Amino acid sequence: MSSPDRIQHIVAWLLQHGWEQAGRTRAETVRVPTQRSPVYGGLGGEIRTFGGRRRLRLPGTSGCATVGLHTTCLYRQERGRVSDMTRCPSKALSEDISNDRARVDRWMDEMTATIRKEPRS
Repeated sequence: MSSPDRIQHIVAWLLQHGWEQAGRTRAETVRVPTQRSPVYGGLGGEIRTFGGRRRLRLPGTSGCATVGLHTTCLYRQERGRVSDMTRCPSKALSEDISNDRARVDRWMDEMTATIRKEPRS
């Protein structure tokens, strides 16, 4: 499965569990040094784009999720502060949704229940 298809697969799965689309994270294009082009600044380094991940929210809660090419994150965001973050590799999550749906559905039910609870102090 290609990366864009993987993202769509995970987003569709989250939507089935009651999450709603909430746009995208901010994207930034920057020049970064790499092993192939280690000189920073000027003409050195390579142009890379960071961000632009799909964002979702769990209605009636402070629960948020972002889905990117490499990582899917579930977390709670209140008053600009993030807590209870869980990260999982997007590729593995997408494969698990396809191959072991019952297990990942139970995991999502547990995560949703955790997000709906009061935040930790």
